Amino acid sequence: MHILEKVKESVKRVRGSTSVQVVLSACFLIPLVAGIYLSTGTSRRSAHATQVSRDLASMYAQGVDFSQPANRNIALQLLDRSDGRTLLILTRIHNVGPGDCGNTPVVQCSNNGYAVITQRILIGDPQLRPSSLGAPLSVDQTTGNVLGWATDASARVTDSSVTLKPGESAFAAEAFITGPDEQTGVYARTLL
Repeated sequence: MHILEKVKESVKRVRGSTSVQVVLSACFLIPLVAGIYLSTGTSRRSAHATQVSRDLASMYAQGVDFSQPANRNIALQLLDRSDGRTLLILTRIHNVGPGDCGNTPVVQCSNNGYAVITQRILIGDPQLRPSSLGAPLSVDQTTGNVLGWATDASARVTDSSVTLKPGESAFAAEAFITGPDEQTGVYARTLL
């Protein structure tokens, strides 16, 4: 009998330690699985934002007018339905040369030699994030054209990585996408 009691005690200890092992394993596995799930969603949104910004920059550089409602709808269709809130920022950039100043003397043409924003179109929620390129103050809300870009210092591009020669132009598309339950999101920019 003595041996049978020892076996029963041994089985009870094994069962008890198995429960402890399961609980301890769950403490580590649940956060690990949750982290993998969240990072996969963020990675997917990041890749999607990059693709959307590339597609929009290409279309914008080829002359698609995103100030028109039909073309805005095309831009919105590029977004995934499972995305949360989004913001698409389209920007035409031009480096001001003496010929851009018109009748204004070059001395008074304060943006001569600077890259400036000549058009800014926002599609989506503008409260989500500012553009990394700058924020012109005077924008025609119908066309997106920046008013007085040759002389208005607020139209200057604030990102020093944008380098253009006088008279050159570029097109940028920025995409910011949040997850359905996120306050932060992912950002991508394409400059052509």
